Amino acid sequence: MVEVRLFGFSEVNLYRAPRAGLGGKELLHGFDPKDYPGRFDAPQPNPDGSVYFRLNDESIAAKYRGRAGYENRILRVTLPREIFETHFAGNRNFGYSLVSIIDAGPQQQLQVPKELFNILNRYGKRSWYDGRSRR
Repeated sequence: MVEVRLFGFSEVNLYRAPRAGLGGKELLHGFDPKDYPGRFDAPQPNPDGSVYFRLNDESIAAKYRGRAGYENRILRVTLPREIFETHFAGNRNFGYSLVSIIDAGPQQQLQVPKELFNILNRYGKRSWYDGRSRR
């Protein structure tokens, strides 16, 4: 488990490259569990039905942006720090942590199970990340 330190920030930014065809829907309406059924045989396999984000860093999303199966843009979800810490920072209720192996190295990544999509949708401010401003 990685300790998350958010010194002085009142908000947390989460970044991801949306799956092809879902970016506009996710931007406008949020995350729908029906879009993440947790299947190996889907066009973009997603066996656990979760959505993955990089915490306060768009670098992984930038690597995936435009690759086959992903949109050529980055979605940013901004959450109040208190909501993030309460529901996502090492949420042991679902057994998920901020540590995952991606691109052959350890990265701080947030795995959000579909059971928590309602929190993202209720409290998160969704926008396209333009590459200029993180706050």
